[in-house]
Amino acid sequence: NEKTTRNLLLIGFALLLLLVITFFNRYKLKRKLEQQTELLNIRNNISKDLHDEIGSTLTSINILSTVSQQAIDKDTGEAKKMLQKIATQSKTIQQSMSDIVWSIQPNNQKIENLVIRMREFAAQTLEPLHINLSFEADDELKKKSLPIEYRKEILLIYKEALTNISKHAGADMVSINFNKTGKDTAQLTIADNGTWKGETSGTGLRSMKERAEAINGTLTITHQLPGTQLQLLITLP
Repeated sequence: NEKTTRNLLLIGFALLLLLVITFFNRYKLKRKLEQQTELLNIRNNISKDLHDEIGSTLTSINILSTVSQQAIDKDTGEAKKMLQKIATQSKTIQQSMSDIVWSIQPNNQKIENLVIRMREFAAQTLEPLHINLSFEADDELKKKSLPIEYRKEILLIYKEALTNISKHAGADMVSINFNKTGKDTAQLTIADNGTWKGETSGTGLRSMKERAEAINGTLTITHQLPGTQLQLLITLP
């Protein structure tokens, strides 16, 4: 009886161990599939960005190159203008590629790194136009981490907003605040004292809202006297 009991216990233990190993292997397989799906989604989104932003710019550069070649013997001044546009658009492509590479680097997952890049872009964009800048970011928020998709979409929404302020608003003051608004929520607010009314260039307002929706965020633009205020509300993952 003791031998039978011992054998039954050993069999039971072996079955339990087998179940644990099976469960663990299934869990590892599930996590691997989830990671592969996540990587595939990220790859697809990056491909879409490359197609939408860089593809259209390359098409424009190609057209400008053809027209400038035709104009160079007839109208040197016009040809120079087109070559300048080509140089500007080439710089845009370079910056877009830099943003994508930055967003997928694992060491940039902290919001603090995102804030640093945001500050740099604001200085590069607004200072040459003598636009006064106020930039505040919550210290507690900066310690948080964000997935690749969040970093990319927030940065591109932010850059689109500042680019349009610099081009269309006629503002001389911009205020930027990036703060926690709750335990799991944060808000990016960009306000100016210019005349921009939501018109955008490049990807446009619709694209900005689509980017916000892609990370389950809400983008709103309100007009005040004077100026315009953009708010991006996100739930921290």
